[in-house]
Amino acid sequence: MEAYEFVSLGGGFEEIYAYIHKTDGTVVVDDENVSGEPCSVENVGEDPSYLPIPDKYELDLGQRLVHKFIATELPDCSDKVYQIFRKRGAYSRYKDLLEREGALDKWYEYEAESTKQALREWCQANAIPIDDDISSELSDSL
Repeated sequence: MEAYEFVSLGGGFEEIYAYIHKTDGTVVVDDENVSGEPCSVENVGEDPSYLPIPDKYELDLGQRLVHKFIATELPDCSDKVYQIFRKRGAYSRYKDLLEREGALDKWYEYEAESTKQALREWCQANAIPIDDDISSELSDSL
């Protein structure tokens, strides 16, 4: 979960990558573009035993998730939200709208549950086991 959040925060500015070892679950972060320090695993992105951890856009947790939430919870605001996302700084304006509508907490819950589900599906699709401890940690962190 932490690696996913790290990768998702890096998008758009400096590229930050994280990888998970397919068999032992070891997570390696490659933030050389930010820190200037080389990755602890040489050529990790080319090593077939590691999978790149997706960011929120790869898991379809960007604007599409916003629009799904709005369609369900605030359908009268759909046009406003489409207009908001036509310009820069959309997420802060979107959250302002949610706050005015009293739906900000509900959005955070929806986003967290959607993230948890998408990460579970990604792990299953890539045969990465999630044990009970990690599963509850994932739930608690969201």
